Amino acid sequence: IEVAERHGLLRSQILATAGLPENVLDDPAGRLSLQAIWQLLDAILTLGAAPAMAFEAGLRMPLTAHGSLLYRYLPDQPGRLAAGGRLQALALRDWNAADTRNWTPDAPRMEPGKTFTTRWIDLDDVASADDSLRQRGHASGAALFARGEGLWWGNGTLYFACTSGGARQAGQVFRYVPGADEGGADEAAAPGGLDLFVESRDPQQMAHCDNLTVTPWGDLLLCEDTDRHCGLVGVRPDGRLYRFADNPYNASELAGACFAPDGRTLFVNQQASGLTLAIRGPFPPALPV
Repeated sequence: IEVAERHGLLRSQILATAGLPENVLDDPAGRLSLQAIWQLLDAILTLGAAPAMAFEAGLRMPLTAHGSLLYRYLPDQPGRLAAGGRLQALALRDWNAADTRNWTPDAPRMEPGKTFTTRWIDLDDVASADDSLRQRGHASGAALFARGEGLWWGNGTLYFACTSGGARQAGQVFRYVPGADEGGADEAAAPGGLDLFVESRDPQQMAHCDNLTVTPWGDLLLCEDTDRHCGLVGVRPDGRLYRFADNPYNASELAGACFAPDGRTLFVNQQASGLTLAIRGPFPPALPV
């Protein structure tokens, strides 16, 4: 992503790649000033439950803190992100300013299988020059995550990876299930839910999950980003982990895993070497569409 100047100027090609409608690309210079969603520059942007919405797991705090928020952007005009809107951060209704990282033994913890009712907090001064948005959002009640990175929609759910989350700091995967009126006037009556889907308790099984995708057969596939050789880790619907593939050739992070539209080829990048690999099955049968 090319940032032309401070406060979030995006090249229009990035929005096109994100699948946004062409009428979003209004700037004749081929870039858009999206100050209200400048936080969405930092990691991966995904379209939300409806085309009117975008989500992002923003990593902007110093890496020593490994802190981030989950952001949602609600445009004033559905389908036209450049026309302005509201940037919001996820919060838990019954746990104000939650720390979901599970780093402190005696502190409240996120336990797998427990669903937390959510709410969304409006953020102000989103283009502040001191880069304090995450700290201010957390102080206002937003939930704190450990180095939020990859995220993907699938199975009616938003999955996102927290690379250094968990008691072992080996990685977590959360699930956000949107409410029946996500982003709408009646959202509070039927809000979304968040749960901790996976927390690695053994770095040999999963170490520092980063990019992720949902497979055609319904499992998650996680890319590792760690100091040792990295691999791809599968996650079954019940949360069980399995090694899908390993990269013994170099220490490169694996990134950008995604399937071809027909589900028969998996593409994944070796980041350091600049290679894109095509992995062909046989894979398990795809779920019915």
